[in-house]
Amino acid sequence: CPPSLLAAQEAAYGRDCARLRERAHLSPVACPACGRDEPGPGIRKDGFDWAACPGCGTLYMTPRPSPADLAEHYAGSEAYRLWADEIFPASEAARREKVQRPRLVRLLELCAEHGVTPGTLVEFGPGFGTFSALAGEGFDRVIAVEPTPGLAAACRERGVETVERGVEQAAASLPPADVVAGFEVIEHLHDPAAVVAACRDLLRPGGLLLLTCPNAEGFDIATLGAASLAVDPEHLNLFSPAGLSGLVERAGLEVLEV
Repeated sequence: CPPSLLAAQEAAYGRDCARLRERAHLSPVACPACGRDEPGPGIRKDGFDWAACPGCGTLYMTPRPSPADLAEHYAGSEAYRLWADEIFPASEAARREKVQRPRLVRLLELCAEHGVTPGTLVEFGPGFGTFSALAGEGFDRVIAVEPTPGLAAACRERGVETVERGVEQAAASLPPADVVAGFEVIEHLHDPAAVVAACRDLLRPGGLLLLTCPNAEGFDIATLGAASLAVDPEHLNLFSPAGLSGLVERAGLEVLEV
């Protein structure tokens, strides 16, 4: 990504977060991973607080903005417009080859390891659709589930079959999936348990759910704390490995690999 554009993005993101802080209606929540409601001392940054769960080690924003506040934030984001108009077009080719293609290779390896047919893939929160478009090389059918109108339009522009709804609302109308994937999405969600439950309902018996997200116990957060770039007001849930495992197990899924 061009450094000059990233500097502009950082400034725009700062304004976005200031608006969110000024307008949001904050409410306390229990740990989104394990449900324990005993928030321990955690991290404060940009006017928001992340508690540390003493049960599973997840860091989670509490109190946090309402779903309506978050929808308004993303819909009106200056930073996301800059990504859509300038940064992403300038970096898409590199992202496709350096990030998304290795990701597809790994996903197909996981399918082979666990005996899952690469038939239908549902990607929720696909952003601009680069991975979904590329995944057609390995899957028979790819469906992108994206509620943000501008991002859904970007997916369609790349020739991807797109459902313009949240995965919780779309699950009942989608075909059974062999694989459901969400890359760097679940940390943004107000209610991640509801989304994991929707993913479970989408999967065929024996299907595969793949989630990626920042790690609360990863080197950057453990070392830098609030200075880590992973700690930002859009990342409501910074799961630990145990927390993310517990989240999917509570939904009735088996953890195959962390």
